[in-house]
Amino acid sequence: MLYAGPVVPEPPKLALEERWERLLSNFEAKTLIFCTFGSECVLKKDQFQELVLGLELTGLPFLVALKPPMGAQTIESALPEGFQERIINARLMAGDLRIGVEVEKSEKDGFFTKDDVNEAVRALMDGDSELGKEVRANHAKWKEFLLAPGLENYYINDFVMKLNNLM
Repeated sequence: MLYAGPVVPEPPKLALEERWERLLSNFEAKTLIFCTFGSECVLKKDQFQELVLGLELTGLPFLVALKPPMGAQTIESALPEGFQERIINARLMAGDLRIGVEVEKSEKDGFFTKDDVNEAVRALMDGDSELGKEVRANHAKWKEFLLAPGLENYYINDFVMKLNNLM
């Protein structure tokens, strides 16, 4: 099999582990924030801390899937002081797919602040905001499209037919 571009994983066939089911069932639908930058992105420690503090400022529950920042052995060692005691491909997601929002960064140094993160998350999570409505509608459309049975086979077959036509 030859893949080109992002690969969409198969929809999960197994039930969610009970511990995750219990954890996630504690939150109302559409209120939990999931933040990830992908496996290639490693933030500097100060940017990592600004990110988690900005998410914390929203007052909403969140999960962050990141590698430890530069210079840190673990995620826990990089968290801001006291954080554990209080109860994380932006342009593609925010621009082309319109299923996320890009956090504004300073033109001076290219970094974002906790307030920038807070503002971006609130714009998405506000049930009345146009941006939030658009992103939720696009999530539903892309989910339906990407989980459609036979999608990958259709594109592979179409690719093979185009190769045959070139011969």
